Amino acid sequence: MTAQKPGRRARARAEMEAAILATGRRQLADRGAAALSLREVARSIGVASSAVYRYVESRDALLTLLVADAYTQLAVAVEAALKQIEERDGGKRLSVLAFAMREWARSHPEQWGLIYGAPVPGYEAPSEATSAPGTRVMSQILAIACTADPGDVRSAPELRDYLLAGSADLGQAAAPSAALFAVRAWCTIVGTISIEIFGQLGPEPRSDPSLGHAILASQVDELSRHFHTS
Repeated sequence: MTAQKPGRRARARAEMEAAILATGRRQLADRGAAALSLREVARSIGVASSAVYRYVESRDALLTLLVADAYTQLAVAVEAALKQIEERDGGKRLSVLAFAMREWARSHPEQWGLIYGAPVPGYEAPSEATSAPGTRVMSQILAIACTADPGDVRSAPELRDYLLAGSADLGQAAAPSAALFAVRAWCTIVGTISIEIFGQLGPEPRSDPSLGHAILASQVDELSRHFHTS
C-alpha cells in the first residue's frame, strides 16, 4: 500500500515546528541558551507571537526542544559513523565513536555546550522528553564496553546497584564491571572533548586542531588496552 501523504494541516504544523527549531538553533549560537526569546523567534519567522506559543509554550519548552534535538543530532552522527565500519573490535569501535562525537562537537559547539556545558540558570531538562535521546550514545558505549576486559573491578554496593540499574534502563544486562568501564569511557571521552571545545586546553588547539585530536587519541588508546584484538 502507498503511504498516505500528511494533510495540509499536518504539513503546516511540521513546517512551523521545523522553523521554530531552526530559529532556536540560530539564537542559541548568536546569544546563548539563557537569552532565548520566543518573541524573537516569532519575529524571525514572520508570525505573531501567539502563533509560536501554540507550538512552544515557554522559553523552557524551547530549551527542551533544543536539548532533545542536540542529543538526537549527536546520536545520529555517532550511529552513522559506527554503521560505516565492519570492524567488530571494541577498541576500534570506541575510537570511531569518540572521534564522531568530537567532529560533531567541533561543528556544533553551541549545541554541545547546551547538553554538556554549564546548566542554564533556572532550567532543568524534563527527563520524559530528553532521557531517550540523551542516552542513545551512552547505550552504544555500554554495548562496546560489554566486549571489553576491564579486569577485577571492585565497587561499593551502592555503586554496584547504580550500575545495574543504569544498564537495565538502557535495556542491557551488563555486568557491573562492564558498566563501570562504560562510565569511565563516557567520562573520559565527554570530558576530553569538552575541555577542548570550551577552550580549557589553552589557545593552541584552536589554531591547531590536530592537538585536540592527539589528546583524545591518547585517551582512547588507553581505554582500548582493555579490549582483546584478533
